Amino acid sequence: MGNMKQHTIQLWVGGLIICLAGCEPPPAEDADPVVARVNETRLTIGDLESDLQTALLPIATAQMRQNWVKKWVQAELLSQEAMRQDLHADRKIARELEKIRRDYLANALLERLLEQQSPKVSDEELGAYYKTHPKEFIRQEPELKLSIIVLQNESTAREAWSQLIRGRVNFKEMARTKSIHTSSQREGDLGFLKKNDISDFSVRELVFSMKVGEISKPVHTESGYFILKVTGRRELGTVRLQEEVRSEIVNKVLQERRRSQIKQLVEGLRHEANVEINIQNLIQYEHQEPTAMVPDLIPEEE
Repeated sequence: MGNMKQHTIQLWVGGLIICLAGCEPPPAEDADPVVARVNETRLTIGDLESDLQTALLPIATAQMRQNWVKKWVQAELLSQEAMRQDLHADRKIARELEKIRRDYLANALLERLLEQQSPKVSDEELGAYYKTHPKEFIRQEPELKLSIIVLQNESTAREAWSQLIRGRVNFKEMARTKSIHTSSQREGDLGFLKKNDISDFSVRELVFSMKVGEISKPVHTESGYFILKVTGRRELGTVRLQEEVRSEIVNKVLQERRRSQIKQLVEGLRHEANVEINIQNLIQYEHQEPTAMVPDLIPEEE
C-alpha cells in the first residue's frame, strides 16, 4: 500500500514537471490583444489607445489608427537597430536621453501639482489683480463698436441706405428684418473690433475713418453689400474695463498661483537636498570677471 502511494505521488510530481516545462496556461479572456509586434516588442490595443490619448486623438478614424500602427512599427524597427549598433552607449546620445527622461519626469510632477490646483478665482482676486496691474490693460490700438447690414444686391442696398440716411427706418430695425448676416439676431451688432479683426482691407480702412454715429454707403464685398455704422469708439491708451478682461485676469492669476506653487515646491526640495553650484568654475568657463550672479534654479516666467 505504501509503495502504491509513493508511486502515485511520483506520477503526480512527474506530470507537474512535464506541464511546467511544456504546457502554456490558457490565455486570459481579458488579455490585451496585440496589434503589432517587432521582434519581442509588442503594441497592444491598450498601448495604442494610451498613445492616441496622449497625442490628443481620443476619437481617431480607422485610417488614423492604421497609420499610427505603421509609424510605430517604423520607429520600433529603427530604435531596435540603433540599440543593436550601441548608439545608446554613445556619451552624447546617452546624456541627451537622460535629459529627456529628467525633463519628462519633472514635467509629470508639475502636471500632478497643477491637477491639485483649484481653477476657481474669486472676485476679490480678480479685483485685486486688476487694480495692481493697470498697465497690462491699456489699449495698444483703438477699437470700434460696429453694426452691420448685409444685403444681396446693389439696388436693394442703395434703397436701404437712402431710407437710413433720411431717417425713415431705424438701423437696428433694418438689420433685424432685412440683413442676411448672422448678426441680424443681434440687430447687426458686431461688438468692439480692432483693425486686425476686419479681414477686408477696404472695409477696415473705411470704418476706422468714420465718426461715431456715421453710416457708410453700401460697400461691395464677396459676401454681399455692406452698410456699416460706427456706434462706439475706444481710443488708444485708454484702460479696458475689468469685465472686458475677466478671462485674461483669470489666466494671469492662475499663472501666478502656478509659479508660486512651483517655487515653494523647489525651495522645499532644495532645502532637503544637497545642492552645490560652483560659480568659480562657471566664471572661468565663461571667461568673465567674478561678479556673476549665482543662477537660480527657477527661471522667471514671462
